[in-house]
Amino acid sequence: MLVMRPRATWLFGGVLLASACTAEAQEFSANGFLDGGLVIPSHDKSWLKGGFGKLDNGGGGGQSPALVSQGVADLRLTLDPSAFVFATVRASPDQHAPFDVLEAYGRYQPIATADRLWSIKLGAFFPPISLENESVGWTSPWTLTPSAINSWVGDELRTIGGESTFEWRYPDGALGLTGAAFGFNDPTGTLLANRGWAFDSRPIGLFGEARQPDAVALSLGKAPPLREEPWKEVDGRPGYYLGASARQDFAVVIEGERIAAVVPRRELPNDILVRRLPDDAWLAPGFIDVQVNGGGDVLFNDLPTPDGIRAIAAAHRRFGTTALLPTLISDTPEKTKAALAAVDALVDMEPSVIGIHLEGPFLSP
Repeated sequence: MLVMRPRATWLFGGVLLASACTAEAQEFSANGFLDGGLVIPSHDKSWLKGGFGKLDNGGGGGQSPALVSQGVADLRLTLDPSAFVFATVRASPDQHAPFDVLEAYGRYQPIATADRLWSIKLGAFFPPISLENESVGWTSPWTLTPSAINSWVGDELRTIGGESTFEWRYPDGALGLTGAAFGFNDPTGTLLANRGWAFDSRPIGLFGEARQPDAVALSLGKAPPLREEPWKEVDGRPGYYLGASARQDFAVVIEGERIAAVVPRRELPNDILVRRLPDDAWLAPGFIDVQVNGGGDVLFNDLPTPDGIRAIAAAHRRFGTTALLPTLISDTPEKTKAALAAVDALVDMEPSVIGIHLEGPFLSP
């Protein structure tokens, strides 16, 4: 009897491709890295080679240095301010799939209001259970190799379906809800049961297939290597998960010009300087204004000096604009040079000034 099992990688790849083709992109960005190194492998045969070794190198017939390499990129295609398509791709020569896709999904998140924020995500993505792997390509910025549990998550877990989040905000905190329905994950746990815990710095992607230990293959009367597609639907029943979160009395920790952490206030060090906001205040990202002709009774064309720019920035800062482009209306060459010099003098000293906006047209005499 022929049993048809839909393959998740093609199904959701088609969904994302269709969404990309039917929308006009506004912005494309890529963020990635190349990683390479020589390691002295263990005597234990690596699980990548059908052994029970806990590392992804070892047992190749000698202990000479082995090359470990990969290239990873996070790709983001913005369709409009509320929607984008995201994918993480990887090239790694010694993997079962030398070129692979770790995640591929689309997300819709309307602009938040003062009291609520919601979003929906469709595709294939890692479940929201790791506080460790938060860097490019679902890697950890803290260690070379993820923990054993995150290595297992990377090799056997994906949410292949849809996930929605909702956050209700109030002055002292926020309540959040997360829910998802998914499929194509029925073999989850097989690799863990047969291989045991292991450490893997390169998760199995949507096109890869994990190699089961050779001893397991032989016990089943099959010739090694025995591989199992991890992303398939067997029983026709969907899975789900639900979660809730609460944030109450939190503090934003600032180091220099950057937000270093958001932590419960009770966890703040005793010697840290604390500024308490009024009970009815909201802490939100500042606005960036790319056309500011003046402010505080100062017109940039009338006062194209560092003091004039400072007065304009201070006036706008009161209303939430934390970065701006002083904007010069078409003027004489002398006035334009003065404006450029004023901005150049401030751009590395005044955080509010991020450049200059010169209005046209520029007409040749």
